[in-house]
Amino acid sequence: YRTAAVERLRGLVQSRSLVVVAGAGVSANAAGAGGPWSSWREFLNSGITYTQEHCGGLPGGWAEGLQSRLARGKVDDFLGVAADIRSTLVHVRGGVGAWLRSAVGYVKVRDKSVP
Repeated sequence: YRTAAVERLRGLVQSRSLVVVAGAGVSANAAGAGGPWSSWREFLNSGITYTQEHCGGLPGGWAEGLQSRLARGKVDDFLGVAADIRSTLVHVRGGVGAWLRSAVGYVKVRDKSVP
């Protein structure tokens, strides 16, 4: 069964009839551990650090407040932290795109065995 399914998927890829939607976990495993993309928490922490380095005049405790929200590990907190990073970086030259290029750049697949 598995061989037939793999062959069917290969055929769909070759005919360009397949769209793969992979979540952060699949992407992180395929790219290998150790980068800011290893988890949402690490990724957002890299955004906090980048924002601190590139945005003057942040309120006292800004980073600590966001890190505290990340530590709770709740999806709503992660989304809120991402929104705060974004709303701050829109005022910086290069904005969010510059952070993404510096944090992630172009992720290359290191482990092609990740399904």
